[in-house]
Amino acid sequence: MFSFFKRLQPDNPVQVELRRLSDLFRDGTSLAIPPEMLENNGRRAIWSIPLRDGGEAFVSAKKNAGINDEMYVVEVDADRFYYHWLRSTLESGGHCVPLQNMPDDYKYHLAEEGFAEGRKNPVPLAEVTAYELYGQDYVSFSNGITRSFWLLAHGAKSFPVEVHGQESAQRLHQLAGVGEEPKTLEHLFAVPAAES
Repeated sequence: MFSFFKRLQPDNPVQVELRRLSDLFRDGTSLAIPPEMLENNGRRAIWSIPLRDGGEAFVSAKKNAGINDEMYVVEVDADRFYYHWLRSTLESGGHCVPLQNMPDDYKYHLAEEGFAEGRKNPVPLAEVTAYELYGQDYVSFSNGITRSFWLLAHGAKSFPVEVHGQESAQRLHQLAGVGEEPKTLEHLFAVPAAES
């Protein structure tokens, strides 16, 4: 957990990164478009995530056994998502780190291997929670920190995540959403799209 003194240090790397992100939002450089859904066969959906180097990463959501009406897909602007996750970490001692430190995560090589599989074996969506406590918004993870580090470190501008519960999904959409309103997995898979 960050001590109060450490949080207020102007050279704290997290504070420096939060200022950089605030500047992006202020001058309008952080304008993400929603990720492209490539496939939805009624059981699995696959999205293509463009990366800074011109490549692409592939992520997927699968139909669950029994809780499809409680799980939501939220497409997030990567910069805004990172900002709120990093700010949550500063306030509560969470797991986000500045962008340049993300490749140092001890499981980063596993994310690298997972994304290397490409479209034939897309990486599952990260599972995220957004909530408000004492007037402060927080973003935290149930699963998928390292794969989110990988996407952010590789310059993804937007990507989908899974969120349990409507209230949390709506809050995350308000904080960092891009594109359509959150959809339950039940709704997402109700009308399969044609495979491209």
